[in-house]
Amino acid sequence: KKTLPRFFLVAVSAFVCNEMLLYFLIKHLNWPYQLALAVVLITVAGATYIVSKYWAFGMRDHSH
Repeated sequence: KKTLPRFFLVAVSAFVCNEMLLYFLIKHLNWPYQLALAVVLITVAGATYIVSKYWAFGMRDHSH
């Protein structure tokens, strides 16, 4: 099935985005570490949830 490779791709992409965004906010925009971390965690976690739900695992109709 396609689920495992998609899940792996989402997880790796989320990790890379997390690290890159955190680095950018701290080093280039000079954000305080705690603020940058909070923004990155919320943003990447939300994006990961949405991509996982609709693409990696797909919407499944459990009403039947």
